[in-house]
Amino acid sequence: MANVVTPQQMKSKKQWFIANNVIAKSYFDFVVCDPRTMQPRVIIEYDNGQKLHKGKIERQRLIMQVCKSANIPLIGASVKLSYQVGKIRRLLAAHIDLIEPDKEVRFCKRCGSPMTIKTAMQGEFKGRRFFTCSRQPLCQYTENYNVVFDDEQSA
Repeated sequence: MANVVTPQQMKSKKQWFIANNVIAKSYFDFVVCDPRTMQPRVIIEYDNGQKLHKGKIERQRLIMQVCKSANIPLIGASVKLSYQVGKIRRLLAAHIDLIEPDKEVRFCKRCGSPMTIKTAMQGEFKGRRFFTCSRQPLCQYTENYNVVFDDEQSA
């Protein structure tokens, strides 16, 4: 955890060292970073469903407090044998722009033409980005910007 966050400077160096040692003894399950800056964007914590003991409760409180003070979103997830990539991407999409226009190429599911990214100028979704068919107005197909993959099957 100390590799990701450090306590703010305090009046007492002793208090700072104590806080730093508490943080250094704990860990995050997963940290999702911005690949360009390596700044943490989201913390992911797994829950194995076992009964909470005192140490685990203290660790969870520490993680919540650290994430809140560092203004880093915390996502809790239950441990599973397998995960659907589409669901994980949608969960993360609320906190991270997963699609970069230069790297993501999509094709219209109706006509097969390349899709372009536009921003809604009016209505309920004003300001949100979305994919639209490049053949507009002949083809009106659109997709949500943050939905990266369709579910293979719903579990």
